[in-house]
Amino acid sequence: MEFRLPENLHHQLLAYDPALKALAKEKKAAEKPEGTRKKTKYPIGNINDLIPANIVDPAAMQTVIDQLNLNTAPEKHHVFYTRLASAPGRKVKAIIYYWESVWVAAWFPNADEDYLYGFSYAISTTKAERKGLRQIRFNREKMTLNLTDMETRKYGRVDYHVHTATVTLETVCDSNRYHWDPFCVYGYSAKGKHIKQDCIALFTAKMRTRVPVWKDETIFSRVDKKVNNLHHLFGLSLSMFSYKKPEEVDVNWVPTAANIGDTMCKYLDVPIAIFAKPFVQKELQLACTACIEEFNNLEATHSRSAMRPIKRFIAYMEGIKWINSLWPNAPIDYYQTYKETLSSIEFTSWGMSHLINHYFKAKKWLQEHMPIASMFLILDKAVQEEVLKRNDKNNTVSGLTIYALRDTFTMINNVLEADKPLDPPARWRLTEFHDHVQSEAWKIKNKKEDLPQDLFPTPIKITHQEHTWTFLQPMDTHQLSQWGQAVRNCVGTGGYAEDVKKRLQFIVLCMLDGKPKFTIQLKLNHGLMSVHQIAGISNARLNDDEKSLYTETFKQALAVRSAVV
Repeated sequence: MEFRLPENLHHQLLAYDPALKALAKEKKAAEKPEGTRKKTKYPIGNINDLIPANIVDPAAMQTVIDQLNLNTAPEKHHVFYTRLASAPGRKVKAIIYYWESVWVAAWFPNADEDYLYGFSYAISTTKAERKGLRQIRFNREKMTLNLTDMETRKYGRVDYHVHTATVTLETVCDSNRYHWDPFCVYGYSAKGKHIKQDCIALFTAKMRTRVPVWKDETIFSRVDKKVNNLHHLFGLSLSMFSYKKPEEVDVNWVPTAANIGDTMCKYLDVPIAIFAKPFVQKELQLACTACIEEFNNLEATHSRSAMRPIKRFIAYMEGIKWINSLWPNAPIDYYQTYKETLSSIEFTSWGMSHLINHYFKAKKWLQEHMPIASMFLILDKAVQEEVLKRNDKNNTVSGLTIYALRDTFTMINNVLEADKPLDPPARWRLTEFHDHVQSEAWKIKNKKEDLPQDLFPTPIKITHQEHTWTFLQPMDTHQLSQWGQAVRNCVGTGGYAEDVKKRLQFIVLCMLDGKPKFTIQLKLNHGLMSVHQIAGISNARLNDDEKSLYTETFKQALAVRSAVV
């Protein structure tokens, strides 16, 4: 049953009728002229005291806060300078910006104040609760701030969590985030681009000029004693030493042969009988001393440069271990004589380590055929050539990969895995060694096939100016490969054989007094044979005299061939 209330009672009970109350509210809103609703002047808050008054004038600060409340999100930032924009030599004094509901401010002290920088944060308690923000986190625990530990301050009718602090050289912490950029504002987003580049980056750049810095590290890594010490650096740079958090390190620790030797020997797996030798221990101590000196060098610019002597010693040990794996009875004198050579090569690189750990047949073949002296000569020559190439003022090379030697080991193993015989080279020089093995490896992958010899079925010899010139065509693909090895070009492996079989081109080989001289590539077109390419040793171009000699002798060879036909 329903009944209508009298009008006077209807108005009296309106406040208790939710449906009528909602309708009345809608009616009132509809009747209200548009634009009469009052907007707050400070939608993001009138946070005007985050920077001390002796750093930024309160009136100037209020002007900036007013403007930031009007700006769009990407423009909610401001930089305070020591002088007007028109004045020369102005410097960054302070910054303030608004990011993801949090106000962030930072400043540099005046000349008579004894601290490095100051910073402030402010976030409304309501927004913090809504966003689930409980902490402003850093990777250093002592820097992390809990909002519940912050001061609560009222701005207008809104409560804010506020934190302000100053940092000195004694309390500064190295971190992957800075106090003035706790949220790592992303500089490539539309929202964060200008805040990062036009505000945060300027403060960061200025900070770099106020403290000693490492060029390869974060700003405070050189002044934070918990980070800038050798104990932390060793754990950070070398996997053989356990990493320690800054709070766990011994800031007074320095490396010595006595306190790092056992760890190195065990980790590198160098035979103790070798590692314990006096000359090895001496080299290790020299590396430790050089490391300490470089670390304390005020002119050093990169933190990891102090580790170079240690890493070079490690490379030396890796080289000794590599040689010892091939020749366990290698004379100790070799390790001392070729110290710089062994220290310069990357023996843990793919090809070098595979020889020891995977290419067992190649390893055995080298042990049976290659003199240890020849290996050291190959390694030493490669290092000396690299020194000349780099033109290093210190005449040192590190981390060198000898690609030709690495490839040679791989090819040796491929030949032996195919159960093919492999003779040692005539000379143990890297180029000859590599080419000799490559020739045998190529034969495994490529079937021996006959090639047409239309121009010179048999070699034609011509005597000219007291020299014997021989012209011939390769009889098969293997002979073509051997020629390519002899003259150091790709004629044997570059797909030429297929074209020769199809007579798309003709390859003629030229010898002078029994030694390879030229490689000639000819093509047939409209009944005419033309030289498409001619090259000397290592694809060298012919000079005018060589061209003249070749033209004359080749004509004579063709004449002899015509007479035979």
